[in-house]
Amino acid sequence: MHSPSNNTKRNGILFIFALIFGMSLGFLAEKRTEMNELQKDPVPCGWYVDPTLEVPDNYPKCGRTRASACRTIDRAINALFINNTLGIRGTINLCLLGRRFEVNESVTISPPPDRPVKWVSGSTLRLIPDNQLDPSQFITISGSKQGSFTFKNITQNVTIAFDNLIFDGFEMNTVLNVQSETRVQIDDSIFIRSYRAAEIESGGHVRFSNTQFNGGGRQNSSFVAKVKQDSAVHFESNCRIVDYNTDVPVISVKGNSRLHFYASTISNCKNSAGSPVSVTLGSSFQLKDKSVFTGNVATLDGGLLSGIGCGTGCIISNSIFSNNNAVNGRGGAVFCSDSPSLKVESSSFDSNTAQNGGGIAIFNTKVRIWNSQFKKNIGSTRGGGVWLSTNVETKNNTLGSCLFDSNVAPIGAQISMTDFGDRGSWRNITVIGTLKNAVDCEGSDVCKPCGGSCKYCEGACIRGDNKEVCYSSKGFLCGDHGECVLNNEVGFECDCQTGWQGPLCDVAPGKTTLLLIFAVCFFAMLLGVTGFVLVWMWKRLHMPTEPEGEPFLPSSPHGKGRWRPKRALI
Repeated sequence: MHSPSNNTKRNGILFIFALIFGMSLGFLAEKRTEMNELQKDPVPCGWYVDPTLEVPDNYPKCGRTRASACRTIDRAINALFINNTLGIRGTINLCLLGRRFEVNESVTISPPPDRPVKWVSGSTLRLIPDNQLDPSQFITISGSKQGSFTFKNITQNVTIAFDNLIFDGFEMNTVLNVQSETRVQIDDSIFIRSYRAAEIESGGHVRFSNTQFNGGGRQNSSFVAKVKQDSAVHFESNCRIVDYNTDVPVISVKGNSRLHFYASTISNCKNSAGSPVSVTLGSSFQLKDKSVFTGNVATLDGGLLSGIGCGTGCIISNSIFSNNNAVNGRGGAVFCSDSPSLKVESSSFDSNTAQNGGGIAIFNTKVRIWNSQFKKNIGSTRGGGVWLSTNVETKNNTLGSCLFDSNVAPIGAQISMTDFGDRGSWRNITVIGTLKNAVDCEGSDVCKPCGGSCKYCEGACIRGDNKEVCYSSKGFLCGDHGECVLNNEVGFECDCQTGWQGPLCDVAPGKTTLLLIFAVCFFAMLLGVTGFVLVWMWKRLHMPTEPEGEPFLPSSPHGKGRWRPKRALI
């Protein structure tokens, strides 16, 4: 027989084993459910948010399954931080179970100070619509007057990404505040009735791809991006910024920050206090890859973009600028001043308007404009296509392989380049239409060869009117009625307008005969005066002279006399 105490011990051990076995079965069942859910998802979800839950979530343990989803986006992401999930997975999809999420307050998404994130470097946390929903439908994140997101201290090169979302109704606060080296990416999304999209600072980095921003034409202090303090913003792959009417820049970049704008569009944006895009304080910009900028308006310099005191690496390449207007300033499309350098390549400037530089205006900046076209731009004062000026020693400036057609300005209809001296070169410049007033190179009147020695303000080597000329708006040696052209046999000669003659084209039509008669008469008069003077001088030299003494006195009636020598005085 067994004692009662032995039976009690045996039953206790069996109970413990049964408990452990049951817990193991429960854990395996939970994992099996999670794996089944992952297998059902074409794009597996690693975490879940469900705003329709009727019971409070179990934060910070929420989000692992659909049944235990977090109720808000910020709770779900912060739960991920606490659980360090990406430290295992490397990349995870946060699935949004629902069509609409309300953000009624300012929420902060940041790792706990005492629990730093240990995610794998280069990981991505991507917020996407649940794949069980219709993929053609967007999910709306709706804000109130106080709603906003703040992302900060998410380092280790980790990216927080949003896909297929509509940010709607964030009327007062900025939708995305990105700080402290945090990286955020917005793909295939829309900002509507959200008039302050992003503020980026302290090393933050935001990338927008195929995303639309609609300002709605409202007159307020709305903007798409404010970037400062060593931060960056990228717009790429068909981003569209339209219909902003503000008193601040739609995009402002300053403090050694970067703006990259690739294959995207800005249209119908107006800044009543400056330019729609402002780049300052050592920052740089790149506008590239078939980007389009049309119908934008500035009340000062830069109808689209004003870059003042920029850093290195400013580039405009393969872009189109049309119908932009700097109402009271310089640079109908682009103005760049007091910067190290600017490269403009393979771009088109069409029907832009400004006071100086209807297409583009550059001041105190080393510039290279290459393989670009300037058509129908208007400079109300100077430089219809291009206006370049400097008062510093900016050298090695280049204007080459460019076409100028039908630009208009009172001075320098196509090009105005003042004060550059011999610090730049022209190469392969073509003007469609008349060369009269085509180029303004203030202070030059010398005709020089078309070639390497044809420098700024010493003459622009330009092809136009089916010929090549070394041209200056001051007229060279040929006056107002001739053009200095290259002659392979004699060097340069003046090609006179119809009816005008003379080596310098300064003989008016119908005045040749009168001028010849005047010349003959003048020569005859000169010859007569010369003959008279010669005869008078000859007679003067050959007249007889009287000996020195007393006068000759008659001494007889016969007319004879004698000479009485002069007597010495005593």
